[in-house]
Amino acid sequence: MVHLKIQGTVIGHNVKYTIVRCQSIAFPNKDIDVEVYDMEKPLKEGDLYSGELILSYFNDHCLIGVEKKEEKE
Repeated sequence: MVHLKIQGTVIGHNVKYTIVRCQSIAFPNKDIDVEVYDMEKPLKEGDLYSGELILSYFNDHCLIGVEKKEEKE
């Protein structure tokens, strides 16, 4: 399993997922779009997002992840 910590700005959403645009540290002139599924609290465009995801899939234009849930003891 691959875990991602991301921080970025919400640029869009639909019923299933929210799109967060993050800036690449390795390539400062490149942005990375991440589709976040199963987000606990809904955000709107322009909101900042910071969280940990489990990478589910990636393609040529974005990463796709599921928000990591806190494990209850």
